[in-house]
Amino acid sequence: MTLQPGDDEHAAVQSVLSAYARDCPDGGMLATLQPTLARVFGEPPRLADIVVALQAEVQEARGDGDAADGWDAAQVLQLMLTGSPTTLMVTHMHYAAVAAADDDVEQVLRTEHAVCTRLINHTPCSKTSAGVETNVGLSDFSEGVRAALIDKDRQPQWKPATLEEVEEAEVRQFFQPLEERLAALYCPPP
Repeated sequence: MTLQPGDDEHAAVQSVLSAYARDCPDGGMLATLQPTLARVFGEPPRLADIVVALQAEVQEARGDGDAADGWDAAQVLQLMLTGSPTTLMVTHMHYAAVAAADDDVEQVLRTEHAVCTRLINHTPCSKTSAGVETNVGLSDFSEGVRAALIDKDRQPQWKPATLEEVEEAEVRQFFQPLEERLAALYCPPP
């Protein structure tokens, strides 16, 4: 489909979507999984609570000998816990912020820009016994690229290494407004 000047873009997208849309008579897999997803991800306010809920789902599935509702909680838990703990905490906090944004798309996009910019450029630091911060390695983004694409050892060395070691104050820093030169790179939606 080619759009011409003056064409209704919304109608064109709807036309393409309608051509490929299919009804799911039973509501599809998401409808089947909704009670389990709500139980695991819906109410827990903290990431640690979600991990505990997933661990309970894994234990329940082992007891039943079957993955509940057609999903594999062990796989979800394993994916969550093998990724960067800092990035997981930032993502969790960001989703909570988006859910509370009251449809302020502009603010959500500005926050997304700030978070992504900081995730890519973040250099983990550690305080010495004298209270001096020292650089302790690559950003988690760079470390993930190293482990997956460069060395291909699939053994990222996250800093900090566990969820328990991630400090909430450090996570909140990702959400601070960007300095002017970086904020200028943000392009607001049309």
